[in-house]
Amino acid sequence: MDIKNIFIKFETNCNFKDSRGFGAGNIHRTWRIESENGKLFILQKFNNHVFKDPIGLMENTFLISKHLSDKIGEKNLKWRFPSFYKTSENELFYKNVDETYWRLMDYIDHDSKANENKERYFKAGASYGQFIDLLSDLSPKLIKETIPDFHNLYLRIESLKTLANQTTGHFKSSSEQEIHFLLDQEKRMLQITELSRAGKFPVRLVHMDTKLDNILFDSNANPVAIIDLDTVMPGIVHSDFGDALRSFGNTAGEEESDLSKISFSLEVYKEYTRGFASSLKSLLTPMEIETLHLAPGYFAYMQAIRFLIDYLQGSKYYNIKYPENNLVRTRNQIQLLKEISKKEHEMSLIIKEEFRP
Repeated sequence: MDIKNIFIKFETNCNFKDSRGFGAGNIHRTWRIESENGKLFILQKFNNHVFKDPIGLMENTFLISKHLSDKIGEKNLKWRFPSFYKTSENELFYKNVDETYWRLMDYIDHDSKANENKERYFKAGASYGQFIDLLSDLSPKLIKETIPDFHNLYLRIESLKTLANQTTGHFKSSSEQEIHFLLDQEKRMLQITELSRAGKFPVRLVHMDTKLDNILFDSNANPVAIIDLDTVMPGIVHSDFGDALRSFGNTAGEEESDLSKISFSLEVYKEYTRGFASSLKSLLTPMEIETLHLAPGYFAYMQAIRFLIDYLQGSKYYNIKYPENNLVRTRNQIQLLKEISKKEHEMSLIIKEEFRP
């Protein structure tokens, strides 16, 4: 793949010097480009299997970035948002002859090796909370659904049931225990979905992919940007609370195959909750606050199903490093769910304390 020839399709007024793979995302492929004058860029090749409307996605991103840029001055936040480049044909994307889509944006300087200390988790919670607050006056109706039913747990469960009945051979036999466990948890894990469907939670614009890697920090562990806005969609606040803690509350990370190393950190949970509450205490409804402690387990469960579905379908969605990678990830998330379930009462008490008026 000739990265240089892709880069020069964009209007940058810079000459290509070098490129290297960048980041650890599971969806897009990403490169950092260095130009001859030292300016840095991020080039991404889109996963067309995941995002089927790249133009709609970029329209979302432009609208969201502009809204956030206008709002950060009001909050005295020193955040940056990606600046995108257009092609010589004035397009948001470059569409290659192989039907792949590419986009180019400025590189945002940050410290990728900043210490992951306790304070950083507080700042992550505060940042994702501020993100929701900043978007609270942008109508969700203006934002296209880039991945339909992305956090629709009913649909995920039904898809797993269908695949479980259709799959045979090695894929079925290697994952039978995981399929049985996840389907056995269905009724207990659908509480948040049922409340949402009953209209108990307001619809909000949320990030929906709140990994720690999607916040850029400087060398003092101060946030400088929230990135990967592709999944920002109408949803519920539980998404940005639960998925974040599912991600970095896991003491071993989601790639760990040794289940004995996996536990759920209440210290990380408390710090993230404290930060989240500092930004959203006055915005969230009593019902949102009352059920927030259920969100980490809910999203560990959903992520286990998503990994398992992708495994049974031949790993078309997530980037994998070896054939059984998604099955290992499934087992990892199941173990995380079990660890979270042991601590739900303590998690509820922390929510009550941190969201106390």
